[in-house]
Amino acid sequence: LYLGTTSGEVWASRTGGASWTCLARHLPEIYSVEAAEL
Repeated sequence: LYLGTTSGEVWASRTGGASWTCLARHLPEIYSVEAAEL
């Protein structure tokens, strides 16, 4: 799972959402939502 926040952070979870790791901070603000299944 990947999650982008409106404050410019990108988070990832390899445990189905039980725990999260921040991949990036201080990116431009994120205002769109997109989903994909691989």
